[in-house]
Amino acid sequence: MILLGADGVNMVEGLVDDLARGKVPNIPKEMGVPAEWKHNKTGLAKKIGVAAVIGGSIFALRMRARRKDRRAAS
Repeated sequence: MILLGADGVNMVEGLVDDLARGKVPNIPKEMGVPAEWKHNKTGLAKKIGVAAVIGGSIFALRMRARRKDRRAAS
């Protein structure tokens, strides 16, 4: 677990360093999306679908909590 945390810190440091130099990283290419599209289109579609469901669920839950807070405040 410590090594996973250290790897995450290293990734963030690299991103900050790139941005400080004025270089915007090409995240999809670095994550291998073009290769995935070429060799495993169905797997990529599933990953995108899962990410969309998770992102949409988080967004919906946050909006629901925000509405609940507004009702409690009034």
